[in-house]
Amino acid sequence: EQVPQDLRMKLAELKIDTIAKFSLLGNDLPAFETKIETLLANLRGADATKIQNTTLLAVVWEGCREIRQFKLTQRMRLQEEPHKIPEIHSTDFSDMRERFLTAHPDVVLTERNEPHKKFVEKVDRDLQVHGTCQFYELSESRVRKDKITPKSGFSKNLEGLLKATEVDEEASVDGEEDALNRIMAFLVMCSFLNINSYRSLSLIHI
Repeated sequence: EQVPQDLRMKLAELKIDTIAKFSLLGNDLPAFETKIETLLANLRGADATKIQNTTLLAVVWEGCREIRQFKLTQRMRLQEEPHKIPEIHSTDFSDMRERFLTAHPDVVLTERNEPHKKFVEKVDRDLQVHGTCQFYELSESRVRKDKITPKSGFSKNLEGLLKATEVDEEASVDGEEDALNRIMAFLVMCSFLNINSYRSLSLIHI
């Protein structure tokens, strides 16, 4: 929203640097304006400049509140239909991969150690439903070379009712190299979704 850099830097210094934090700066516009003018001494200056800066920040605040509400609503819907896995847009997935490779130029992703897009989508769904990363068996850590085949199964909704659905067949883990590749895929997936920073397997005691 073209918020001046000095205001953005001040917000970063105050650790107000996420959508969730910014959205909590007031339940309505007057409350937000009061808080933001108290937090940001940079709003001093001509009245027109103050109004302009407050307006720009209010637009950001309104957007953050809408995104937060959308995520809460989406989480409720996913809890009602735990078998449903929303698809990550291909361009968003490509951005995740590109950011990872830029941050880790020493890592080579192949079809044997790169996380499968459907596995990333599954974990992303679980994060939205449970708010934390779940435990996954090694055979659930799917890599790009895997052909994922669904099978019939059951899942529970919020009322605890069983519902017929389809779940993915687990992969067969073929030897130590395959196991290490799947562990690496899990670690890369965690980096994709900002769950945890990537660390090379050579730095991890298994």
